[in-house]
Amino acid sequence: MLDEQFKKLPPSTWKPFGNGARGCIGRAFTFQESHIILTMLLQNFEFQAYDPDYKLQILTTLTAKPKGFFMHGRLRPGLDPVALEKRLWSTYEVASKILPKDNVAESVGVSSSKSLNLRSMRIYYGSNTGTCRTLAHALASEVLMHGFNATVDNLNTATGRLPNNSLIAIITSSYESEPPDNAGYFVKWLNSLEDLALTGTKHAMFGCGNSLSDAANNGVFNDFDGWASKEFWPALKKNFSVQEFEVPDTEGFDIEIIKNSPSVELHDETKHATVKLNKLLTATSEPGKRHIEIELPPNTTYQTGDHLAILLTNPHKLVKRIISHFGLALEATIILKSEPSKGLPSGQTIYNLLSSNVELNQPATEKNILNLVKSTSSQSEANTLRALTPSEVLASRTTVFDLLTLYPTSNLSFGAYLAMLPPLRPRLVQSGVARFRPPTMEEAEAKPIVMPCAGSGIAPFRGFVQHRVELLKTGERLAPALLFVGCRHLERDLLYEEEIKTWVSAGAVKVYYTFSQAMDKSDGCAYVQERIWKERTKVVELFKTGGRIYVCGSRKICDGIRDGVTRAYEELKGVGRQEAEVWFKTVGSKRFAVDIFG
Repeated sequence: MLDEQFKKLPPSTWKPFGNGARGCIGRAFTFQESHIILTMLLQNFEFQAYDPDYKLQILTTLTAKPKGFFMHGRLRPGLDPVALEKRLWSTYEVASKILPKDNVAESVGVSSSKSLNLRSMRIYYGSNTGTCRTLAHALASEVLMHGFNATVDNLNTATGRLPNNSLIAIITSSYESEPPDNAGYFVKWLNSLEDLALTGTKHAMFGCGNSLSDAANNGVFNDFDGWASKEFWPALKKNFSVQEFEVPDTEGFDIEIIKNSPSVELHDETKHATVKLNKLLTATSEPGKRHIEIELPPNTTYQTGDHLAILLTNPHKLVKRIISHFGLALEATIILKSEPSKGLPSGQTIYNLLSSNVELNQPATEKNILNLVKSTSSQSEANTLRALTPSEVLASRTTVFDLLTLYPTSNLSFGAYLAMLPPLRPRLVQSGVARFRPPTMEEAEAKPIVMPCAGSGIAPFRGFVQHRVELLKTGERLAPALLFVGCRHLERDLLYEEEIKTWVSAGAVKVYYTFSQAMDKSDGCAYVQERIWKERTKVVELFKTGGRIYVCGSRKICDGIRDGVTRAYEELKGVGRQEAEVWFKTVGSKRFAVDIFG
């Protein structure tokens, strides 16, 4: 119906996507479809904000929506990608195969925990790279034998609802007093509570990366096993009346191997990227440092100071050797029936599971060695294994598979071997700390920055200064910036020398060098912390005007610079050491951010 006939129609006869008597029914269908999709997402996934400190900004285009608001989604406990696919796309009943979140008893051979007199335990973790999540699941696998039943979740899920009728175990890392990404909301909530608000709560904590257990030395798994067996469980036995249970000596996952079966190969939150350039920056006589340029996947956002999480794969030859050792087929599919299974995916081929989901090169722990002793039929080999010390295993990076090869009488099952391996953790490139970012444009105009680094620690600051160069090109007036660079020798491992010269000539930064093997070229200073102290007058002046200090280097460098800042305050104010340290903890540390490596 067109032209004149259309014009003769009564008003409101036709309303496209409207609400009239003859309105399009598509609108109602769209609302219904949206409700169904939202329900399915909430049914199968748990969501949390990418940035716990996000402040709402409205972006208006065709619709109104929050600007820059992103969320992380993860499968709900008990679900894996295979079970989810079957739930969504087939009539196969998977509910009976999904173990309840709180039934850890089934993982150690007890059919139901309801008939047992078990105390409740909540295990919470804070983790950016997955180490503490692995430790939390390891602790959960032991609860039944000690008379407990446990749930495992990240700390953000406990925000505002920390139970007072359960024992609480917290396993978390920290990043210079900043919480991991999945603990940010929880820490903000804790800080908002009144004194004594959690009186009566029974809790224990394992700090990963603090003085209790330094993650940098790769001994965190041994440290954790020692803490659990010598401190945590004995303390619970002493303070709680619980019934303990015998657990079979052969520990491990309950698994099913399906030969020649197709599998689903999924990796959460990973994308393929392309390495465009990889070149050596140092002389062959020096420890190698490389410049690597990576082309990010399409539609990937990135801003200066972000880190990349790179998921590596295990060597092909090693994976094939392990599969051959256990007499399995590369293309066979493995179904994990145990819960908790450390978050490992079920329904993968054995080759994919070993190559890209578990740490094959993780040094064997003391607990791993004891389990190998139990599975060894030769008394002489068992005695040799018992004689191994954690320090020598760690120093030689001896893995569980190395020991299986050296002591072949072990009849360890593949399920038991798999249970010993922590999940493969992403390797972070640049900073993993949310506050380790360059100042915003407004801050760059008003707040000076000091950037000490050593060796490859210059990487994030290269991004910082490049950012400043671009701001200068737009006519912005920036606050001063000082870059302190440490290396061995100016002729053998001075990184990005020509590029740094262009920064200096552009007025983006002032640079101070230290050469540990050519001190005469750096005013007698061998290390960055020494040069910071020598130039402390300049550093203090910038700090007094609201400046921030960003440090990227080893723990020794970071501690040395922190000590120098504290001593500078002590000297400037004429106060004692104790008062200066209190100042740093309460005021100075808020403008002191570090990214530690090595």
